[in-house]
Amino acid sequence: MPERIETDVLVVGAGPGGSAAAYHLARHGIDVTAVDKATFPREKVCGDGLTPRSVGAVERMGVDTSAPGFERVIGLRVHSKDVTIDLPWPELETWPNYGLVMPRLGFDHILLERAKKAGARVMEATDARRPLMRDGWVVGAEMTSADESDGEPTEIHARFTIAADGAASR
Repeated sequence: MPERIETDVLVVGAGPGGSAAAYHLARHGIDVTAVDKATFPREKVCGDGLTPRSVGAVERMGVDTSAPGFERVIGLRVHSKDVTIDLPWPELETWPNYGLVMPRLGFDHILLERAKKAGARVMEATDARRPLMRDGWVVGAEMTSADESDGEPTEIHARFTIAADGAASR
C-alpha cells in the first residue's frame, strides 16, 4: 500500500451502509475511498432481510432485485406464546410493497461492486487502526493490511470520514 492517500471522503466499512454511501458520493463526482478489513465476497451473520424501504433504496442504486438470489417477502409473521399475527407490507407509492431476503455473502458484494462501478476507490483487506486527528477533528485514518497487521501503515487523509464499521466498531 502507498504510505499516504488523499481523498475527499473516507468510508471505513464496506457493508451495506458504507457501500451505499460510497456509491452515492462517487456517483456525484466526489473522490471517495471505502476501506474494509474483509475481502469480498464474505459471509456476515445477519437476518438477511430487507424492508420495502430498503428495497427502494437498493433499486435506486441500480441493483436488479429480480436477479437470482433475491427472494421476495410479502410481509412478516409475528409469533407469541398464544398468538400469531400476519403483517403484510403497506402499499405506498414511495416504496415497493414487498421486502427481500438475500444472504449477506452476495448482497454486500453486489453493493460494493455498485460503489466501484460508480467510481469509488475500494481497498479490501485493509484494517483501520486509529483515526487521524487535528484540532479535535477526525481527518482520516491510519490503515494497515488486514493480513499483515505488523506491516507499514498507510495514512488516508480525508476532508470527511464516515464510520460505517458496524456494530463491532471499536
